[in-house]
Amino acid sequence: MAEVGYTKVVSVKTTGSTLYVALPGSAASFDFSGEMLDITDFSSTGWRSRVRGLKDYSCSVTNFFGSTVAVMATLRSAILTGVSLDIRYLPDGTKGVQGRVLLESYNMSGDVGGVESLEISLPSDGTALTTL
Repeated sequence: MAEVGYTKVVSVKTTGSTLYVALPGSAASFDFSGEMLDITDFSSTGWRSRVRGLKDYSCSVTNFFGSTVAVMATLRSAILTGVSLDIRYLPDGTKGVQGRVLLESYNMSGDVGGVESLEISLPSDGTALTTL
């Protein structure tokens, strides 16, 4: 059964904090990947052979920017200091994945006829991903 997008919750917290704060997002994606390593040798009978190498994950979110929204200060601090953030990506609002990320990019944009938005990119810091 398909999930509706408006129930999604993407939230972050600083390490050591106990409170996750939801990002006021309008679009979000969570990407899993695994590097494929070529191990083809002379005995491969003309077919490539591969093994799975390193795994990775990342999240990107488009947010509505608000200077009074508390999570914006957390994001600004993370991009300036380089500290890791704990993230939860919950497609149905309750179940999903949890990991630790670094804030790679913090891009604000807007125009006179629209609202200010903030696009952030959050790659894994190497911590294993867990299922909620």
